[in-house]
Amino acid sequence: MFPQFANKGAGPKHGLVRQQLWTCVSKADSAARFTLELLPDPAQLWFGHARLTLSAALTNTPESAAPLFSMVYRIENSGSETFDFTGGLHPYFRVEDVTQVALHGLSTVAFEDRYGASNIPEAGFLKGQAFERLYLSAPALVLEDGANRLKISSQRFDNWMVWNPGAELALEFPDMPPQDWRRFLCVEPVVAAKPMVLAPGACFSGEMQVERVS
Repeated sequence: MFPQFANKGAGPKHGLVRQQLWTCVSKADSAARFTLELLPDPAQLWFGHARLTLSAALTNTPESAAPLFSMVYRIENSGSETFDFTGGLHPYFRVEDVTQVALHGLSTVAFEDRYGASNIPEAGFLKGQAFERLYLSAPALVLEDGANRLKISSQRFDNWMVWNPGAELALEFPDMPPQDWRRFLCVEPVVAAKPMVLAPGACFSGEMQVERVS
C-alpha cells in the first residue's frame, strides 16, 4: 500500500502500487527468496519520486526448527523534493474459523475503531460482524488458531491494522464466496496514524516476520 493507507489521502484507496506490474529482480534457486521492484515512472502519480522494492524469504533459524517467513518493504525517495506517505503491507492470514481465533498482544494498545466493535481479540474474535481497528503502536503479536500459534512482529512500522469484513460486508466483494470471510484475518503492519516523511535520498525499510511458536 503506497502512497496512502486506506482513505488517508486524495488518491484511490490504499494507493496505486498494488495495481501495478512489478519486476522480479532476484529469485533463489529454491524459490524461497525473491525480490520485486517498482521503478519510478514519471507518467504515474508519485512514481517519478519513489523507488519501491518488496522482498520475501522463508528461512530456517538456529533458534527454532520452524521456518521464519519475512517480508521487507523498502521505499526510497529518488526525487529532489521531500514527500510523506502512509501505507504498508496487506497480508491475509488463513484460519480455520475467524470467530474462534484469538490475537494476543493488543489488550493495552490504544486504537481507532471504525465500526465501534465491542469484541476483545485477546478473548476470541469476531462473531460475524465487520471488524476494523487501527492500533496506534506495533508490539509483537501471537495469532492463536486452535493448535496453531503464529508470532507476528514488525520493525519500523508504527501500527497494526486488524480487519475482517464479517458476514454482511463480505457480500459486497464479488470475488469472495459468502462464507470465506470466516477463513482469514488481516493483520497488517502499516504506517497510518502519522505519515512518514522522506527527504531526497532517504529510505524507509519496514519488515514483517512470521514464525510458528509452541
